[in-house]
Amino acid sequence: MITSARVRLRRTLLRIGGVGADFIDDPCLQVIAGDGVPFATTELRVIRGKPNECHRNAVLLWLNGKCAAIATGYYLGPDDVWRQHSWGMTNAGTIVDTHSGGRQYFGVPMKSLDAVKFAEDRCAPKSACRFRRWVWDSYSVNADRRRLQPLVEALLSADVTPNK
Repeated sequence: MITSARVRLRRTLLRIGGVGADFIDDPCLQVIAGDGVPFATTELRVIRGKPNECHRNAVLLWLNGKCAAIATGYYLGPDDVWRQHSWGMTNAGTIVDTHSGGRQYFGVPMKSLDAVKFAEDRCAPKSACRFRRWVWDSYSVNADRRRLQPLVEALLSADVTPNK
């Protein structure tokens, strides 16, 4: 099934552009192949992050409020090859990348509970516990609860409580 998802995704990506796709072990491959969409790159903001840690960098952008959602998928690099990548998205659709910026982006956006799960999968267990605790603590003392409201509602509906 992963092979057919890989073939399907490769076809989709090459229809958009590029000459190849570099697939490494990607736990999100089937979701991206089935639900992925191209992202408009009309606005791109580059914020430097740690090299070769795009997934963790995207999570940190989201946790620090520099983007409204995390997206994961593939980006088309300057060598015309699609590579696995994660980035942030603002509410206005601006791509917030910690890389030099791709020519094209394709993937799935994640907000609320999906973003929490992605963050927990990309952080060490200790960081994940701190993250859940941060959400609850920030919500209880934060004057601007609007940013955290959807996340807290998703956590409550999934019956997820903070680890202490």
